[in-house]
Amino acid sequence: MFDARWQFTERGEIYLTGSWTTTDAGFNSITFVANDDVDMAFFPDGLPGPGDDPTAPLHFHDYDFSGINEYSDLAYDEMRATLGFTYKTNEAIGFYGALSLYDFSDDDPYIQSGTGSVTVINGGMTWSF
Repeated sequence: MFDARWQFTERGEIYLTGSWTTTDAGFNSITFVANDDVDMAFFPDGLPGPGDDPTAPLHFHDYDFSGINEYSDLAYDEMRATLGFTYKTNEAIGFYGALSLYDFSDDDPYIQSGTGSVTVINGGMTWSF
């Protein structure tokens, strides 16, 4: 992040702000181990899944979570920057304006990419009383 300001007169200021973020995150792989509260006779191969004893209570369930860590991958870059000014003509009236740029890059989209950018221009007048 950065914020730079220049007060060019007692009443006027120009500023530049910005930030940049990069993120890379996700779950680790899930590894299951045998647990004492489940009868291992239900799972001849040692893991619950298709092909196990059809009379077992877990017959219609597939507990293969080996790929679930891929659903949580996040990787993106985000940049934000604003260039603006403020100027007070007197004690009561002032003006302001800014140009802001936002850019988002989805580096690992799952269902749909979130990549995009936007430009925002704003300005106005203030009245203090």
